[in-house]
Amino acid sequence: MHRFADAHDGVVTVAAAARLGYDWSRLRAVLRDEGWVRLAPSAYARPDRAGDLTARVRAEQLRHPVVASHRTAAALYGGDVLAAGFDFTAAGTGRYDVPDGLLYRWTLAPDDVLTANGIRLTSPARTATDLLRALPRDEAVIGVDGLLRAGVVTLDAVADRLDALRGRRHTRRAWVAFCLLDPRSGSVAESKARLVLRDAALRPRSQVVLVDLVGRRIRVDLWFPAGVAVEVEGYAFHSTREQHQADVARFNELARVRGVQVLRFSWADVFHRPRAVVAAVRAALAIATGEPRLGAHGVR
Repeated sequence: MHRFADAHDGVVTVAAAARLGYDWSRLRAVLRDEGWVRLAPSAYARPDRAGDLTARVRAEQLRHPVVASHRTAAALYGGDVLAAGFDFTAAGTGRYDVPDGLLYRWTLAPDDVLTANGIRLTSPARTATDLLRALPRDEAVIGVDGLLRAGVVTLDAVADRLDALRGRRHTRRAWVAFCLLDPRSGSVAESKARLVLRDAALRPRSQVVLVDLVGRRIRVDLWFPAGVAVEVEGYAFHSTREQHQADVARFNELARVRGVQVLRFSWADVFHRPRAVVAAVRAALAIATGEPRLGAHGVR
């Protein structure tokens, strides 16, 4: 193992190797023989670190004075984001770009930046406000719901940081998205389903506990007090087979709760067929409240 191998947790730049006495010819031979992977211009990672987000961030920060932010920071904190991104905010005024990523030129206060495991990234509250300011509404809400779910930030902290950014770019749009956040949201797909329903003037409650005929407590993803439960199948996105199996068992338990209609939607339903989701929920609510509804032969 060469001296530079662990100098930056399995990431090396040509400049760092040169300081350790490796000329390019010798370094190139080592990289080739040991299978190091190019992450960025003049930056390489050991094979076991090549697919790691932290390694990619470290490689970029060895090259430029940038701070991991937005979707990248959210992912490093363990939050869920709808679309992966390689996002940084400039910590200086130098001219450079981020290959396959986005570089924001937003001002950062000293308390907006922290260092964790050698990585410079925006604080949880600043990360949340950046998502709300920069991303489309649904993607922003889903991302910040993920940070809230991970427990790395609170609604109050996000509100305080957003208030401190008053007058900055896109803060008004951020407040609109802030009002749609829900720390009780259980998954990416659940956040999306909630937004789909709210846009249709349907306002369910998240993660409500029901009790079945034998007194067992069952948590539902979304709940309408009229007696309609909505379960969102998350296996197609950010879930595991074990969680999928648990969701199936919970669905069967819900069938034993008296007076409750249970609707179940997939990730594809809420993201690609939102009108069908809204129509199904409206129909169930009409049945629950005894309202007349249109059928194949008119009003029933």
